[in-house]
Amino acid sequence: MSVERDSAVVEINGKRSKLNVGENPVALGGGERGQVVLAANAQGHYLAEGAINGAAVSFLVDTGATSVALSTDVAVRAGIAYTRGARIAVSTANGATVAWRVKLDTVTLRGLTLRNVEGVVMPASSPVVLLGMSFLNRMEMKRDGNSMVLTQRY
Repeated sequence: MSVERDSAVVEINGKRSKLNVGENPVALGGGERGQVVLAANAQGHYLAEGAINGAAVSFLVDTGATSVALSTDVAVRAGIAYTRGARIAVSTANGATVAWRVKLDTVTLRGLTLRNVEGVVMPASSPVVLLGMSFLNRMEMKRDGNSMVLTQRY
């Protein structure tokens, strides 16, 4: 275990997890569906650390995004050959652009991992990944005050 100014690393049953100040821990039980509890930040956004194909990323939960949306920079770090994906036209808050549709081998949100998740790689350099409906549709979502509870469906 280690403690830093804004986080702590804990080990439970041989698995290490980083807990950030203001975040709630993941509850994963043996044989049970995984569950993640997220706390909204001061602006009402749900942010969380995770990984794509094992590469660490920062997620912003976005129910308005059809897919998990990541930048070309993040795709390269995650080892995704995005230019082999289908080129598609997408509409964003910043207007229309071209992107690549890909399959993400793994998307991990605080220890809860889903496989074969649809993603869209955008020609941008944003370090934040939008955690869109291609991930969220595989969860039961429940908001309770300032918290969002995501429970794995399957």
